[in-house]
Amino acid sequence: MSADVLEGKIEPGKVFTHTIRLEEVPGGYRAMADRQAIKVLIQM
Repeated sequence: MSADVLEGKIEPGKVFTHTIRLEEVPGGYRAMADRQAIKVLIQM
């Protein structure tokens, strides 16, 4: 799926509720566990 996002075929905003940096991954998992996020996109 990431290739489709990079090529503009899929709009990430329609799929992901949050975008985080790689070093923020633990917080992204916490947000999903706490139901504050549905899907988190890791920006590299």
